[in-house]
Amino acid sequence: MAHDRERRMLLAGIGAAGALAIARTARAAGCGDAGPLGPTGPTMRDLSSKIAPDEEAVGEARKAITGCPSTVTAQFSITEEGVYYMTGNIDGESGKACIEILCDNVEIECDGFLFRGVPGTLECIRTPSAQQCIGIYDAGFVDWQHTCIDLSNSAYCYCEELWFHRCDSSSNPLGLGAATLGAAGTFDDCSVLACTHGRLAAGRDSIFEECAVVDSTGGGLYSPGPCTMEDNFVLNNDGTGMELGAAGGVIINSRVCSCPIGLYVSSTSGQHSSVVAENDISDCVTGVEIAASDVTLEENYVGRCTKAIIISGSATRVIVDDNHCPGSSSTAITLENTTSRCLVICNAVATPPGVPGYALSGANSWGPIVSAVGVGDITASTGTSSDPHTNFEH
Repeated sequence: MAHDRERRMLLAGIGAAGALAIARTARAAGCGDAGPLGPTGPTMRDLSSKIAPDEEAVGEARKAITGCPSTVTAQFSITEEGVYYMTGNIDGESGKACIEILCDNVEIECDGFLFRGVPGTLECIRTPSAQQCIGIYDAGFVDWQHTCIDLSNSAYCYCEELWFHRCDSSSNPLGLGAATLGAAGTFDDCSVLACTHGRLAAGRDSIFEECAVVDSTGGGLYSPGPCTMEDNFVLNNDGTGMELGAAGGVIINSRVCSCPIGLYVSSTSGQHSSVVAENDISDCVTGVEIAASDVTLEENYVGRCTKAIIISGSATRVIVDDNHCPGSSSTAITLENTTSRCLVICNAVATPPGVPGYALSGANSWGPIVSAVGVGDITASTGTSSDPHTNFEH
């Protein structure tokens, strides 16, 4: 029998184990269709991309929060951009913030875990200096004894699916509430539940969407504007439900119940136009107060409020159009004498007998006011009821 020198050299190079593996592969290939074998799983390159670059080397591309260093001011300090995650609940530590973020472009994915407060904590998550593009997702803050999120000096930050329960931010001398973002910040699907000083606030060009502030104190949502508040809820609060500064913005499709003031658009210098539309405000002392200029207030339901709508101060060019205000115990719609160039048309109010539905004054304009209490066909009972600008009392 002739000896195959090249075969001996090949076997010597790969060893016995390699030869056995080749033999098994050959047998397996013989059981099916002839041809080259395809890959049966992830490659080593695929696997290496899923190993965290830290000492724990867990199967995770993100970095664990608990792997970040501690400092004299924070339990965990983030100094490198990237994605971080929680591996479990984190308890606060007295005299420290929980997480300090010292760089841009950081995402914290909390995976539903909790930050649990203890007495004497500082802010839970904060940026000591101005940063940009911080995202915080899917976290719970329970019994935190300071502001939970202070990114007030940082722009383009995003908070989504966060909940705050029984937190108390009253120890923060800046009064920042449960969470505050800087310019162009966004709150999306966040809930504040039974918190003290639980307001959510954000700077100019901000967005509040599908947020709820329930059974809390210190107000609901606030921005100096411009901003958009859409599909939000504030229920049972001792402060203003939703407040928009006169830098302009939109409050739409939101509900406010049982607050001293439901919606408030304030007056400052540099006023810009605002829209307050299609909201449901009920059981407030004042449903809506507009103290700014160039505001459109239309198609809102303002029910069972002591006073439904007040246009106050030096407000000018405010349009009050097509609002329904039933159940007011005092005058429903008021134009204060100091306002000017406002227009009140097509509204319907209901007040107790003897209480006027409208108090309209100042250098303003309004449509006819017609009583529609038990008169049957209103077009037949009065000649002014067919005016398209008529305001009704019913």
